[in-house]
Amino acid sequence: MRAGAKGAVAVSPRSFSGYPHDRAKRRERFIREYLVVPRGHGVGKPFRLRGFQREIVRDAFATGIRTVLMSIPRANGKTMLAAALALAELFVGPPSAEVLVVASDQRQANITLRYAKRMVELNRVLAERVQV
Repeated sequence: MRAGAKGAVAVSPRSFSGYPHDRAKRRERFIREYLVVPRGHGVGKPFRLRGFQREIVRDAFATGIRTVLMSIPRANGKTMLAAALALAELFVGPPSAEVLVVASDQRQANITLRYAKRMVELNRVLAERVQV
């Protein structure tokens, strides 16, 4: 968020070697074990994927899928899901993955980035290992 140099991250990387090899299950497990709701209903509680969100994750990370387009009505957790998936990709995705936050405008992209940043801040293990 801030321009310029960030502080040093002093903790060794976290190992996710015990996680499933299935791409969707890896991301679901990371979200379940590490992420906390940063705002709104359920703030401060563990992030739990709703049924339709779990279905999106499973379909989006199925074998052979490289691009996903989803259309969901307002106020259904799209932005928070995008933040959670961006963090999951950063931690349990392929090494050196490039994680992009893309939205219809800069304001919306910043909201997603703020959610991701707050999710990191709310988990000590993640906060020691990454700067958003």
